Formats: sequence, structure tokens, C-alpha cells
Amino acid sequence: IRPIYANEVAPPGGERIEVPSEGEFGVRNPRTLLDPKLPSQKEVDEHNLSHLPYRNWCPCCVAGKGKAAPHFRQTRTDGLPELHCDYCFLSTEGSPLATVLVAKEKNTKMTLSTVFPMKGASVEFPVRRIMQFLKELGLEGADIILKSDQENSILDVLNTVASRRSAGSKVEALDEDDKGSIETAPQGRSIHESSPVGSSGSNGFIERGIQSVEGQTQTITFAFESHTGAKTPSDHNIVPWIGEYVGVLLNRYSVGADGKTGYERLKGKVASLPGLECCERAHWRSNVLAKDRQNK
Repeated sequence: IRPIYANEVAPPGGERIEVPSEGEFGVRNPRTLLDPKLPSQKEVDEHNLSHLPYRNWCPCCVAGKGKAAPHFRQTRTDGLPELHCDYCFLSTEGSPLATVLVAKEKNTKMTLSTVFPMKGASVEFPVRRIMQFLKELGLEGADIILKSDQENSILDVLNTVASRRSAGSKVEALDEDDKGSIETAPQGRSIHESSPVGSSGSNGFIERGIQSVEGQTQTITFAFESHTGAKTPSDHNIVPWIGEYVGVLLNRYSVGADGKTGYERLKGKVASLPGLECCERAHWRSNVLAKDRQNK
């Protein structure tokens, strides 16, 4: 028994068989690694005296000073937006950790910073907050790339976000004043990409975003403490508010190398948000009629 190839004529009395063939239209070669060239024994002996400079053929140098392979910046050819997500934490002595979910969109550099009690999708709030952030970015019905590390808690959240976007579902309202639930229509595809385990360099974009969030959060907290004259524990009621406020500040006032803020890249105009210091007392007048205020 042997195979009959495409366009091959079958033996007399048999039928001609056409086997479909798949054409090849290009080549993709893997990126080659540097091949360490073995030195002479004399060079090995001289190097072992100091182990300087670094040599990739020396097992001691590789074990002690070796670095991970470099991560090259890549540009997507499909043009899909990328939403990078990760966690960071806030803590003060004697207080429980405050978990902060940080998400940053690759094109506009818009940042989401939100505080909630614990990691994972067991808490509904982070899932709904990401959905709301995607709507703010205008990506509610778009195909997107969700990028994170392989930590189970963040994977749990993003998998839930993907399932919510793939089919219409009921989502509870974020505001206590909004009763009932919100119907969400089917949205675009959510393609998840995870960085390799232990490779922090693969998450450089979101790591820099986390550094900005942490630094701005600490700065705003120190400013608040300078007015109150007391330390702010990580479980204080003001901490979740500061987390959201930090995202607002970074999006509207942090200028990138292109001379624009994230808000300007997204909206095409400068933000007109009034400038008030954190927790500053301001006198204001409501434009809502007294009979309609209902203690608001």
C-alpha cells in the first residue's frame, strides 16, 4: 500500500484521485542565538583568575552574571489595541494590604488604577471596572489583546472579562444609586497573551505603568498626610478614592515623548478638568434643584 499523490493517475480500472495540496508562500526563520566559541586552555586559565570580563563560554560567569535574552520591541502588524494588566500593592505597618489593579492601553497610554479588597475574579468589581475602562477607551466593540503574566488571579479576571465580552450578559451596576443590572451587548474578540514565567522584561510596558501609579499614589498620600498631620493606613476609606484619582491625573497631566497626554491621544483635545489639590476644601453650588437632590 502506498499513497496516491496529487494529479497522479490511478491504475487501470481505477478512478483518478485529486488530492488537494497546500501551497507555501514564504519562510519564517527562527531568531538564532549567539554561539559561544570555545577558547584555548590558556585563555580559560587566564580568565579563571578574575572572571573578567564576562564570557558566555564560562559556566561560572553564566551562573553568576548571566542575563535573560534581550526583549526586542515589536510592532503589531494586525493593528489590534493591547491592554496590559497587572497588580501592585499598598501597605502600611499594622494594616492589611490594599490590592491595586493597574491596566494600561498601548496606543493611547491611558491608565486605569483601581483599589479593591483582594485579587482574582471572585470579587466582581475588577471585572466590571475593566469593562467600564474599555468603554471609556472606545474599545467596547473592538477586537483587543489582553496581556498579562501567568499569575492565576490576573488570568481569572481577564478570562472573565473575555467571556463577558464574547456574549451579552447582565452586569450589576457600579453605583449604589443605580438599581438592577446593566445589559451588555456582545462585543469584539478578546485574545489573551501571557508573558513567560519569570520574565519580568516581557512586562516592561505595564511595569513602567505600575511604577508611575505607585509613585503618584505615594506622592498624593504624602500630600494628604501633610494636611491632616496623621498617617493614612492602607485600609483607610480615602485610599480607594486616591487610587482612582491617580489614574485621572496620569491620563490628563502626564506628558509623553510625543508632547501629548493619554487623554489628548484618545480625545484629540486638552483636558479641561479643574485643578484642585487632593482633598482640598472647595465651596460650590449645586445646579440641581433642591427638590431633586435627595441628599446628593
